[in-house]
Amino acid sequence: MDQNKVKQEKKPLKLKDLTPALREKYKNHPLFLDEKKKKAQKTVDLDKLKQRKQEKEKSIEERVEEYEIKSTEKKALEKVFKLFCDERILNSNRMNKSGNITLNTSQNKNHISSANNNDANSQIQNEDGDKPITAYFTSREVETILDKMGMHLTKSEIDLMIWEIDENLDKKIDYREFVNMYKRCIMQNSELEPKSLFHMVQFLMYCKPEKYKVTVEDTLELLYVRMGRQDLDGEIIAIFGDDDKTEDGQEKEISFSEYLEKINKRAIDQRRQKIQDKKDQFNYKHNLSRMNNESSNH
Repeated sequence: MDQNKVKQEKKPLKLKDLTPALREKYKNHPLFLDEKKKKAQKTVDLDKLKQRKQEKEKSIEERVEEYEIKSTEKKALEKVFKLFCDERILNSNRMNKSGNITLNTSQNKNHISSANNNDANSQIQNEDGDKPITAYFTSREVETILDKMGMHLTKSEIDLMIWEIDENLDKKIDYREFVNMYKRCIMQNSELEPKSLFHMVQFLMYCKPEKYKVTVEDTLELLYVRMGRQDLDGEIIAIFGDDDKTEDGQEKEISFSEYLEKINKRAIDQRRQKIQDKKDQFNYKHNLSRMNNESSNH
């Protein structure tokens, strides 16, 4: 045989490649289910194929812009964004001694205009009718609210939370950047997205005003809207554990640090499971191929 001859690429193992005995034994194995489904499928949904092709051709930025957030989530997001902006105004009032800008947070309930996906420049109106100030928040507001939540991070850690989603690198997070961060983290295949600020925002979406602990009841509406009834129970168990009551029968409350510990643990477990699944699949294919070769030799 010519040594310079290019070897043919090894084709994926198919059910028809097995001996009759092995074919009968492994015909219902998950490895070959897709093959059986393809044979059974008589019609092709051309619209779905076209849609998938278009999705692949779009950039992540285009898909994020087109992604629609449900109204319940949007309302909760606006609440959290306003919380950050109100904190920035409070910080400005504390720092500003000259009186050039005087904003009263008690009169600021209606100052943030209705924010939506296209409103990248939501604005806060000066109470004296001066030029409006673009609504945004910075690492300082994140630090202040984290302190209220009982979390104390270093300045570099908080700066990194802002940098991860700061699209124009101005060290300020406006509403468009804020919403796009949320979208990227809840879309499919978002495992590699940085989620340090997302987890904080998600927890605040559950929280009631001025209360930085959450119960199962606080999370139900948002979890149901995003995950559906089928995955609701599993998500609640992942966050609160098997029991939603304390030993004395009171409703269990968890802090942000407890929530973060649960969420991070689940993410690690999921990654480990994916790695293990890939290893199992590889080992199964390898063993099955070896068994098939041995059977053919006999």
